[in-house]
Amino acid sequence: MGAVAPPAHLVGGRGGPTPLRTEGQPTALAARSTSSQAPTVRVWATREGLVGRRTANGHLIQERDRFVALPSVRVLSSLGGSEYMVRVHYPRTGRTAVAPVWDVGPWNIRDNYWDPHRDMFGDLPRWLPQSQIGRAHV
Repeated sequence: MGAVAPPAHLVGGRGGPTPLRTEGQPTALAARSTSSQAPTVRVWATREGLVGRRTANGHLIQERDRFVALPSVRVLSSLGGSEYMVRVHYPRTGRTAVAPVWDVGPWNIRDNYWDPHRDMFGDLPRWLPQSQIGRAHV
């Protein structure tokens, strides 16, 4: 697994979280917002290479699957579902893909950092994932 840094945007939800748009430069620890839209947030991402294993929603991982994991069960789609989707955009190539949220993690499972009333790590600013703080101190 290696760090991957494409921007992503949470595009769906059951009336749940505020839309999440991320710009994947892993060294930044702050959100920027100039409008009512979700801010650009820099986060860590990884590639999941666990072919043959199951995701948090029960999906059996296949070669070339396209799905994402976010650090909160609050945005986990059902098995085979697309209730929560993430748009990933890679500015260097201009390519964009949309993928369902079928897994939770990899480092945290209760860090809904986009929610103003996050489940854990309430001492951290909104839009700042705890995993980035932990990574900065490794």
